[in-house]
Amino acid sequence: MKKNLFLLAIVAFLTSSNILAQIYTEPAFPTANDVVTVFYDASEGTAGLKDCGCDIYVHAGLITSASTGLSDWKYVKTQWGKTNPDWLMTSLGNNLYSWTVNIQQFYQPNAGEEIQKMSFVFRNGAGTAEGKASGGKDIYADVYNANSPFAAKLLSPADGTQLLKSKNETIVIKGAASKISNLTISDNGNTLIQFANTKSINFTITVADENDHTVVFTAKNGTEEATQSFKYTGIKAVVTEDPPASLKLGANFNQNGSVSFMLYAPGKKNIYLVGDFNNYELKPEYLMKRSVDGKYWWITLNNISNGTHSYQYAVDGTLRVADPHSELILDQNNDKFIPQTTYPNLPAYPTKGQGYVSSFEYPKKKFTWTTFNRPAKGDLVIYELLLRDFTAERNYQSLIDTLGYLKKLGINAIEFMPINEFDGNLSWGYNPTFHGALDKYYGTPEKFKELVEICHKNGIAVILDVVFNHVSEKSPLIQMYTVASGTYANAIAKHDFNVFLDLNHEYEGTRVYTDRCLEYWLQEYNIDGYRFDLSKGLTQKNTLGSVGAWGQYDQSRINILKHYNDIIKNTSGDAYHILEHFADNAEEKELSKLGMMVWGNFNYDYIEPTIGYIKGNFGNSFYQKKGFTEPNLVAYMESHDEERVMYKALQFGSSSGEYSIKDLPTALRRAELANVFFYCIPGAKMLWQFGELGYDYSINHCVNGSVNNNCRLDPKPVRWDYLQDPNRKRLHDIVSSLIYLKKNYNVFQTTDATVFTGGQTKFIYLTGDDMDLNAVGNFDVAAQTLNPTFYKTGKWYEYFTGDSINIVSGDEPIFLKPGEYRIYTTKKLPPPIGGYKAYQLTNEEGIDVVNDFKIFPNPSDSNMELSYSIANPSSVKLEIFDLLGRKIDEPINERDTVGNYSVLLPKLDAGTYFAKLTVNQGSVTKKFIRLK
Repeated sequence: MKKNLFLLAIVAFLTSSNILAQIYTEPAFPTANDVVTVFYDASEGTAGLKDCGCDIYVHAGLITSASTGLSDWKYVKTQWGKTNPDWLMTSLGNNLYSWTVNIQQFYQPNAGEEIQKMSFVFRNGAGTAEGKASGGKDIYADVYNANSPFAAKLLSPADGTQLLKSKNETIVIKGAASKISNLTISDNGNTLIQFANTKSINFTITVADENDHTVVFTAKNGTEEATQSFKYTGIKAVVTEDPPASLKLGANFNQNGSVSFMLYAPGKKNIYLVGDFNNYELKPEYLMKRSVDGKYWWITLNNISNGTHSYQYAVDGTLRVADPHSELILDQNNDKFIPQTTYPNLPAYPTKGQGYVSSFEYPKKKFTWTTFNRPAKGDLVIYELLLRDFTAERNYQSLIDTLGYLKKLGINAIEFMPINEFDGNLSWGYNPTFHGALDKYYGTPEKFKELVEICHKNGIAVILDVVFNHVSEKSPLIQMYTVASGTYANAIAKHDFNVFLDLNHEYEGTRVYTDRCLEYWLQEYNIDGYRFDLSKGLTQKNTLGSVGAWGQYDQSRINILKHYNDIIKNTSGDAYHILEHFADNAEEKELSKLGMMVWGNFNYDYIEPTIGYIKGNFGNSFYQKKGFTEPNLVAYMESHDEERVMYKALQFGSSSGEYSIKDLPTALRRAELANVFFYCIPGAKMLWQFGELGYDYSINHCVNGSVNNNCRLDPKPVRWDYLQDPNRKRLHDIVSSLIYLKKNYNVFQTTDATVFTGGQTKFIYLTGDDMDLNAVGNFDVAAQTLNPTFYKTGKWYEYFTGDSINIVSGDEPIFLKPGEYRIYTTKKLPPPIGGYKAYQLTNEEGIDVVNDFKIFPNPSDSNMELSYSIANPSSVKLEIFDLLGRKIDEPINERDTVGNYSVLLPKLDAGTYFAKLTVNQGSVTKKFIRLK
């Protein structure tokens, strides 16, 4: 009974104290034969279980004399992800939990084996959330024996703690020694009290001033001595004074060389700036001033040394958070995985930091920008890009090295999937923690600025995908104001498809935060606009459980988006504001009138006809079909969120006789057909990375090669080798040619368009001031005769072949093989990229005049012969390429008459090669393998 009363007193003490070690044991110095109660504070360390409202279990083991190190746990009786009442902790309230264990009975260690530590990780029942020490390390409690070193332990406040206390407030000091000792408490070197011949101490002090104090707990046992200490500072009166009008949220680099910091934090009692400039200590001179309205806190530092600095805000004495408007974040858990080549001289994480830490460089480097004229909205050809899956190096420098490719392709805007600070490293980026800090996984701020500048010099705008619908629970916004406070985030999301914490944009603080983030990227990095992820979620109208109701006209949501649109326009004039909205058309029309653009998802409408089915109507991708008066619809066939056209074609393509869309060459020709119609419909366009090469890995492709819905976010193969495939290169050239036309001829911006896309044969007629255009195509798997309307008589020129037809009556029947297409114009255009193209398709992706194109024997280690027959007199060229696309030989370049031909292939080293036979304007390619 006496023991139980003692434990009850301990529990009462711990739950009333707000400064504890992450774990504490009773007895304070347990031995291997004790029954030990372990107390765990879920708000400390990684705080992965803080406020979880869940059952918490121990995952426990021992470190013994047989262990090879701290990671070598022995006698682990618990199972991860399993629940057992013997492992369940008792909740004591205020994020404090306890677990009592009889060391010998529970672990059953081998006799004679010395127990040195108890080891812990705390978790929820499923094992999906865990609590560890700072840095993601395991947690240990020492187990003592007769040979253990003499020790002293501060139980409260914990060793190394710094407290912020008001004058006349009390501090309860509790300490223990491992042996009977003389115990002393001193404050700034002055002895406060001494206890003789005891193992524990309990003493209360009263804060008398506003100075810094160091309290030392000392235990002496003969010649043995041990100490631990904590600090406290008396709170000064907060100065009420409005900040200079020029200050922005975050770090401000003033013209006089000083640095000012400003934080939006209404309702807080006091906030200190801590950092490497004051050893992360609560110094009176670093107490921030508060604005007259009580919403803003600010301070100016006049003597910042040159170099990289780190800092945090200490809020109300206990909570330490990074600046919500940090330029850069230091992350103890993930920074170590960033390659030196990507981020040279990455700042070290400060030893006294807690959680995320803000970083800046002083003096701030200046960057000189050149003038850039952004493409008109209707001219946009946006390349959506996830840098993680675009280059093997996964960094900005590798993209700079690749910009020549994108420039030649012809795109005039890159839309980056989120590059602001997000949880972890390998991510799509839709798990934001800091909306204004550049995530270091892709490179330095200086390198990103260099990338933006080089993009501009190459005529390419830079658009950032941003995620203001939600935020990670690790955000300082949530750390400072819990979900229960009803400020930044909703405890329960207001709509479906929400992840993480649903932000409340009716709250002033959320708008203040978002406004500053929007200004910052435009001003600091000179970007050209934003794409708002899940913009339909920026509402407080509760439609959870009804997706249909969520999409209905919502005036409050329009008002919120108009506010952000005004911020963007006031900051950077003609910057783009693109929304992933998908709401009622009446609402999207309203947003379009206000100058915003909306995403247009036509993935299904393009995939179905491309793979040979009559479903889908991509004609609605013309912005006028939505009632828009301006080209504010960004149409796309593929995006990061949609299945790849080529994957669907190869998996589910239709067929007729020998014509099968599941054959790669045929599928690639079908992609050409789809792209002809995609780019000929006026308005802004977006393509997903590698779509121009027929990327055929599923969006759900797993790293092990399987396809599973759970793998959607997995890294995907980077396939620059696709360029070596002539069939894929042909698709690339077709896309590039179409982009060139769209950007250089006014007819592609016309408002006078006839779009007929209802059947298997489709056509688009455009009337322009420079020329008229008629695009026709056969989406069937059988040949068809099409009767498109030509509104003008006379000569029309076919773009891809250079041929012409004479229109007499206005209705000219055109015979099209399956998958064939034409673009006719009233003006003769320059040849497409790669020269004039042949349309004909055979099983071998060849040309009609070629028959019996063979290589035999194949593979072979001896002579190999290539044969073919010519049906009509033709110019013939035979070229040999290696796997890297390098031209090895050109055995034939001549004009042949009708007949059969054969040639010995040149003797080559062992390897894989391609023989490309070009007859007139068509070509066919075969692979052959030389064994030795």
